Amino acid sequence: MGEPKQQKMETHYDSHTITKQLAKNDYYVIPLVGAGDNGHKLVVDFSVDGIVKNATWGLSSGGWTNQTTLNWIGNTVHWVGWSNAGTDATMVFTVTYDTPKEVCVEHCDYEKQYEAWERAQERECPALE
Repeated sequence: MGEPKQQKMETHYDSHTITKQLAKNDYYVIPLVGAGDNGHKLVVDFSVDGIVKNATWGLSSGGWTNQTTLNWIGNTVHWVGWSNAGTDATMVFTVTYDTPKEVCVEHCDYEKQYEAWERAQERECPALE
């Protein structure tokens, strides 16, 4: 009787989308750094529980906030912008990311196969005394 076949596993990905709403006035670089048209620099960094595939930025309220860069690597989103208005605004980030999971695609009942193989080996080759 041969060795039991091992499970064949593949990595599959579940896709997720989240939306974060952040108050602009909480993200000024301190001490203040000049940027844009007599404004000040804003920086937002955050992580998600997977690999970022896409990120977008916008405003849901307020205004006078400008995006300079938006990029991502791995699980981290990095945004830089500026504003020349002291009034608050709500920044909205929408992020799509994937989480990996291992999925069995062949010989998926390995434990039961192995137990059956062990029983067969005991019948065919009794333990030496």
